Amino acid sequence: MNRDTGAAFGPAAVDIDIIDCQNEPYSYTDSGLVIDHFSWCQASYYDVEIKRCTSSGSCTTVGKADFRLTTIGHGTDGDRKVEFVTLMDDVTLTGDVGQVSSQLLRISMECTPYSSAQCTADANNGKTDTISGWQSVPSTFFRFTSPLTGSTGTDQISWYDFHSTLTLVGANSVEMGGNGFRCDSATYVYNKGCVFDLVIELWYDLSVSNPDVDETAYHIYEAQYWPDRTVPSWEGKTVPGSIDSSEPLTRVYHDKSLRDANHRKAVSTCRQYFGDDYAQRGLDCDEYPFQSTLQGAAAGDNRYSARALTSSDNQNAGNLLGQWYGSQRILDGDPFYVAIIE
Repeated sequence: MNRDTGAAFGPAAVDIDIIDCQNEPYSYTDSGLVIDHFSWCQASYYDVEIKRCTSSGSCTTVGKADFRLTTIGHGTDGDRKVEFVTLMDDVTLTGDVGQVSSQLLRISMECTPYSSAQCTADANNGKTDTISGWQSVPSTFFRFTSPLTGSTGTDQISWYDFHSTLTLVGANSVEMGGNGFRCDSATYVYNKGCVFDLVIELWYDLSVSNPDVDETAYHIYEAQYWPDRTVPSWEGKTVPGSIDSSEPLTRVYHDKSLRDANHRKAVSTCRQYFGDDYAQRGLDCDEYPFQSTLQGAAAGDNRYSARALTSSDNQNAGNLLGQWYGSQRILDGDPFYVAIIE
């Protein structure tokens, strides 16, 4: 099972702090912004009215509190947990400031597991305090742990949704929005971890200006944007994997027979177009989409490219791809895009 990631995509390994989140327009949405598999953020402004009510039920607004709440989420590598911090800032009090300051506010967060998975909330999650208390100590923390109980498949995966709630104690509550995360214990991506999975990752480690991988980078770029220059050649050829194609690649790990079939097909193409002796000439058969993807050469649609390249260049690029798979916990079945940079 893989949840629908939608059309969004994110680059890998982008560190984000509170200020970055607050400056990002897409953070101000109900689902926040998934930066990459290890970073999520959300920001929103709130206008809270403090009312005084009589025994007859009539209420009068005595003041207001305006503020912003910003939440940053971090996945983990090496543990099945996610952590969040929420910060209150830009606080403005109007009206009866004394009564407004003494009003209790609670910020909480819930984790909802899919299927039979379980989610353990840290006992210290969230905070209830007066508005003046929030001004003095303007942050709170959340941590959720994913037990193995209820996880599924070889990779022991569990999926979760999360959302935060702002409560004016004794009055009303408002849901602050949320997103989702996934935890796994896949040994081929450094054992276990949790990531924000509702994003299509973007791999952009290859550059045509890097002499260590420029041949592979240029090959992929041509396959994506000038497929008529690649082999096998056919009229109207297109190749998936670029952002512009809106067709992400899909990692294959567990199906070794498919990965081997992809490589055999690509090698057959390299021999056809570059000679049976290309390997003896110090060349490797580079294939795009990659051998480790569902869209590889054996997919049966001929939407691939194979090219004999300098062996060291090709192997350097392959090492970078493997490292990225691990660093971003790209599991079997995960979608991703590929972007070549200058």
